[in-house]
Amino acid sequence: MCSGRKLFLSFLFVCFGQLFIVHGQQVRIGIFRHDPQFSVMVNPSLGDYKLFGDSLELGKLIPGNALKISGDTNGVKVVSLNGETGVFRQVLFVPQDSAADIKFKGIQPSGKEKTYRGKISIDYFNGSLRIINHLDLEDYLAGVVEAEAGYGHHQEFYKVQSIISRTYALAHLYKHEEEGFHLCDQVHCQAFKGKGKANVEILKATQLTHGIVIVDDSLKMITAAFHSNCGGQTANSEQVWTKAVPYLRSVKDPYCVSQPNAYWKKEITALEWASYLKRYSIPVQDSTCFNYCSNFKQPYRMYCLSSCNKSIPFKNMRTELNLKSTFFSVEMLNENTILLRGRGFGHGVGLCQEGAMKMAKLGFDYKTILLHYFTGVHIVDIRTLQNFEDF
Repeated sequence: MCSGRKLFLSFLFVCFGQLFIVHGQQVRIGIFRHDPQFSVMVNPSLGDYKLFGDSLELGKLIPGNALKISGDTNGVKVVSLNGETGVFRQVLFVPQDSAADIKFKGIQPSGKEKTYRGKISIDYFNGSLRIINHLDLEDYLAGVVEAEAGYGHHQEFYKVQSIISRTYALAHLYKHEEEGFHLCDQVHCQAFKGKGKANVEILKATQLTHGIVIVDDSLKMITAAFHSNCGGQTANSEQVWTKAVPYLRSVKDPYCVSQPNAYWKKEITALEWASYLKRYSIPVQDSTCFNYCSNFKQPYRMYCLSSCNKSIPFKNMRTELNLKSTFFSVEMLNENTILLRGRGFGHGVGLCQEGAMKMAKLGFDYKTILLHYFTGVHIVDIRTLQNFEDF
């Protein structure tokens, strides 16, 4: 009775902010973080927006009413198509209905046009525009799911990806707190390119899994790692990162082996191969050592290539040789050519996206798919965790 209650209260203490966001629905996402902007063009594409400068309502923007927003020594400079200008510490674009969206295009530096839902705030910070998208968590997740997984897939797979993305977002919610927003739009937070092409379809999947996350035995949200294709077997976390994680265990995956990224090949010259082995002090002048390294089989996922008391971690080889995965074998085609014959695409830890896509097509539900890839986890609705108070 008592221990269960303490566990629940401890969870609330750790995750209070995360619970608040689930119910409060709003997240702040720093956008254009890869190419910080000094100047952007802004244009509503669907619905009307109200424009505020330093909390003062400046007017209404309708589709076709473009504005140029630039950094200025005194803040943010706003220039309309008719030449009207104003300078403010911060400007805010507020949609007048839930379906409205607004387009942003980088001018300095030049960039692709992107569409966003929700509110947008802009100020001048550390030499560039700080642009923050304030939007509903589920709208954000829909954009993340499309950016990370693409469109045109089975809805059950989108449920899987939505739960993974929600778990990651809530577990890392304050990653950029010191910069004034929760998360950014880059891969280390989760790729986010704004409103996607398949927004309605994916948004439905996020809404159908609203509030559902993945937790471990201590009710802590997991590191919901995923990759494109595991090549038939996922990797243990310590084979890629430093720590062994109980729920990130290697599992067999027969579902991805017929998918597009299941296999790859790369040829390098024997001289390049020998030079690379030398970097790790493998005595390539010893024909036994060199031949072993040049005809190495990896029938199941291993940690490193070892020869003559020297070893090279496969995770290093993947990075340094620019390979698609760590799961590969080596074959000497002739005295001049080495063939790397690989399986999978990505780090290989956690959920295999192409395997999950295949499982969804075969009729598996999202819970079965997630439990296949994450060992000993629990799929829960954050909003029902209060039931633990009764234990």
